[in-house]
Amino acid sequence: MRLTYRDGVFIAIATYEEKEAVKEAGFRFHRSREECKLGPANCTACRLGLKATWWTKRPASAARLSSHADDLAKAALEKHIKAVEMSRALDADIQIPVPPRLSYFGYQKAGIAYMAPREGTLLGDEQGTGKTIQVIGVINLRPEIENVLVVCPATIRLNWLKEAKRWLIQDHRKWNYHVVDDDEPIHPSKNFVIVHYNRVTSISKACDGPCGGEKRKELTCPTCRGTGNGIRHPLLCAQCGGRKHVYCEKCKGKGKLAVGNVRLIESLANRKWDLIAVDEAHFLKNPKAKRTKAILGDRMKKKLGLADLAKQRIFMTGTPIPNRPIEIWPVVASLAPKEFGNFRAFAKRYCDAHEEWVTKEKKVFKMGGASNLPELQERLRSTCLIRRLKVDVLKDLPPKQRQIIPLSPTPEAKKLIAQEIEIWEKKFGDDLALINESINLAEADKDPETYDKAVDRLKYIQRIAFVEMAKMRKQVAVIKIPQVIEHIKELFEEGTNKIVCFAHHHEVIERLTKQFGEKAVTIYGQTSMEDRQKAVDAFQDPDSKIKLFIGGITAAGIGITLTASANVVFAELDWTPGNLNQAEDRCHRIGQANFVLVQHLVLDGSLDARMAQMLVEKQEIADRALDKSTDVAVKGILLPRPEVAVEPVALWKKTLLKEALSILAKRRDPTSEGGHGFSQFDANLGQKFATMEHAFSDRQAAVALALCRKYRRQIPSELLKKLSIEEPPKIEVTGKKKQKELPLLERLTN
Repeated sequence: MRLTYRDGVFIAIATYEEKEAVKEAGFRFHRSREECKLGPANCTACRLGLKATWWTKRPASAARLSSHADDLAKAALEKHIKAVEMSRALDADIQIPVPPRLSYFGYQKAGIAYMAPREGTLLGDEQGTGKTIQVIGVINLRPEIENVLVVCPATIRLNWLKEAKRWLIQDHRKWNYHVVDDDEPIHPSKNFVIVHYNRVTSISKACDGPCGGEKRKELTCPTCRGTGNGIRHPLLCAQCGGRKHVYCEKCKGKGKLAVGNVRLIESLANRKWDLIAVDEAHFLKNPKAKRTKAILGDRMKKKLGLADLAKQRIFMTGTPIPNRPIEIWPVVASLAPKEFGNFRAFAKRYCDAHEEWVTKEKKVFKMGGASNLPELQERLRSTCLIRRLKVDVLKDLPPKQRQIIPLSPTPEAKKLIAQEIEIWEKKFGDDLALINESINLAEADKDPETYDKAVDRLKYIQRIAFVEMAKMRKQVAVIKIPQVIEHIKELFEEGTNKIVCFAHHHEVIERLTKQFGEKAVTIYGQTSMEDRQKAVDAFQDPDSKIKLFIGGITAAGIGITLTASANVVFAELDWTPGNLNQAEDRCHRIGQANFVLVQHLVLDGSLDARMAQMLVEKQEIADRALDKSTDVAVKGILLPRPEVAVEPVALWKKTLLKEALSILAKRRDPTSEGGHGFSQFDANLGQKFATMEHAFSDRQAAVALALCRKYRRQIPSELLKKLSIEEPPKIEVTGKKKQKELPLLERLTN
C-alpha cells in the first residue's frame, strides 16, 4: 500500500486484500468518470481524472494510513499530525506567568499551549486533572484577555471564584469579580463574571395579567428575537414594568412571555467578551434545550448565542460524549463550524444516521447510533479537542488529590452560618486570636518550640469546638443536603461510575440514602455486621446496580475496602485529619488502579469552610512524610511538675478515668441530656484529657482522678465504685445558695 497526495486529495494505492483497511480509514472508491453519478461539476475525483482509485480530502482519514505515506502525503499531513500530537501532549516547553509558590504540571502546560492560539477549544481532560487551572493559565498567558465570562453549574461557581483569585496573576489587568446570584444586570466594571446555566435562559409562560403601556425599553423580544422587521422595542407590562415579563409589538407574545433574567441576559449579550469558558459543557448536548440555545445559539435557524459574542471560547467537560456521538455535535459545531457545522453530514458519518419507516406512511431520521469513531477522534483532535486521561498523567498527579468545593448558601443557610460564627467568636475568638499571633511571632523568630506549642493549642481548641458546636454543625449539615445531592447527581452525569460519600450525622446519611434509593448502600452506627459486609460486597461488585456508597466517617472509615470507586465526597467535615485520612483510604489502598479524587463540600463562609483548607494542607503534609503516620494526634497538656512524688497508677484505672472524662466531655454538648459536663473553667482541661489518643501518665492520671471526684454526681455509680470514688450523698435541694467549690487547679495548689 502507498499513500500519496495530489491537488488537495489523498490517494491510496492498495491491493485487493488491502481494500478493507482503506475503506475502514474513510476513503471513497471512484471507478471512472463515466460511471460517476455526480459528474465532473460536483465530483472532485472526476475533475482530477481519477480512475479505479481510493481517495479522500479529509486529513483525518488519511492520517490513519500515515505509516504508508510518501513524502508528498507526509508533508500534507504534517499540520494535522502535529495538532493531534498536541492534543495528547503531556508536556510543553512554554513559560506561563504564574503567582508565587504555584506551578503547573507538564500536561497542564501542554493544555494551555494547545488552547491559547485557538478561537475555540473543547477541553476534555478527565475529571480531576485541573481543567479550571488550565483555562486560567490561558488568561495569564494572553494579556489581551481583559473580559471573561464563565458559565457553569451553580454548585461550582464559588470554586471558580476561589481558583481565579488564587491563580490569576496581578499585572496591568485589575480583576473585578462578580458571581451572579440574581437577575440584576451586570455592571460594565465587572470583568470576571461567573454565572450559572439557569441565569442565562429566560423561562416562558402564559401572561397572567393585562400587558400594555406606554413605557418602552431597549430589549430584544424573547419570543421573536427581533427577526423580520428587526423590532427591538417591546411594550412592557403595565403591572411589573418589564421586571417579570415582556412581549414584542410585532409578535404580541402569542400568549408566551419571558419571565425573569431578561435584564441580566441583555447585559451579558450587550458586552464583547474576550473569553467565554463554559464548564460541564456536556449539559449542552440537546440542541433544543433553552440553555443550549442561549449559549450556543440555534444553528438550524442561524441565531447567535452568548458564545458567539466572545473572541475566544473554551468549553470544558470530562465526558465530551456522555452516551452517543450525536450529543457532541452542538458543542463542536459551535467551536468548529467549518468542520462540523453540517448536522446531517455529521449524523450520517458518525451517528449511523438513516431513515426508517415507523408506519406505512411515515419515516423518521434515526441518529442514535455510532460509526467511524476513530476518524471522528482524528478530526476532533486536529481541530478543537484536547483530551488526556488520568492514566496518562498519573506520573504528575499525587496518589490522592483533594478539592474543596464551596457551595453557595441559601438565605436560610446564611442566617444559620451567621449564628454559627457568632457563637464561635464568642466562645473561642479571643483564644484563637492569641494563638494565631503566637504562631506568626514564632514563624518570624524561627522558634520551632513555641510554634509547635501554639499549633498544639490550636488543635486542642478545634477538638473542643467539634464537641461544643455539635448542635449548630448538625443544622448546617442538614441545610446543605439538597446541594450535596445535586453535586453527586452531577458527578454521575459527568460519567463517574461509582462514588463513595461520607457524612457524620445520621440524619444526613439517612436522607441521602432515601434520595438515591436502590442505587445506594449504607454503613453507619446502626448497621449490623451482617448488613455491613453485604453493603461492601454489593458496592464492590462491578456488575451490581449499586453506584453510591454512603457511610459514616467513623463507622465506615476503617476496616473495609471500597476500591471500586476512585471518587470520595465528604458531605460533612471531621476536624481530625486522621479520621479523614482513614476514610479516604477505604478507596486508596491495594487494588486501586486509579488516583483518588477527594472532594470536601462546604458552605461558603461556614466554620467548615474555614477549617477545610487548613485540614487539607495538614493531610497533604502528612502524605508527603512517608516515614510518619498520616494521623495528626493531639498531645496532652503539659502541667508543671509538683515537688511531691506521684504514686503510680495501674493501666486499667487510667482507662476507666478516660472513660469517665469522655462521659463528662459529651455532656458539654448542648444537645445532650443528663447533666452539663465540665464547668467553663475546667472545660479546656477536661476536654483535652477526654480526647487524648495515648494513655495518661501517672501525673495526668492524678489530675484526671481529681476531676472525676469533682464531677462525681454526673458519673455512673458503677464506674465510681471501680475508681474507688465515694458516691455523693443524696441531699434535698433547698433555697439556700450552696457554697461554690474551689476551681480544680486552685484546690490542687492548696
